[in-house]
Amino acid sequence: MLAVIHLADFVGRDLPSEVIAVLPQRDRDGLRATRNIAAHNYAGLDNTRLWETVTVHGPALLDLIEAELTRE
Repeated sequence: MLAVIHLADFVGRDLPSEVIAVLPQRDRDGLRATRNIAAHNYAGLDNTRLWETVTVHGPALLDLIEAELTRE
């Protein structure tokens, strides 16, 4: 859960707006929703969804962020 919370905070607070703008809206919304559930409603968190976020969606989003940050 902590990984999702940190990733969402990173995306929401620390990235330049130009990078955030290229991230798919669905990914940003899903990350924010999962983060809020992880941070405020542990019992409501679907462990399968959390695992998929941490192992599939999170790494893919980080790859996209890295590509945007290192683009020349």
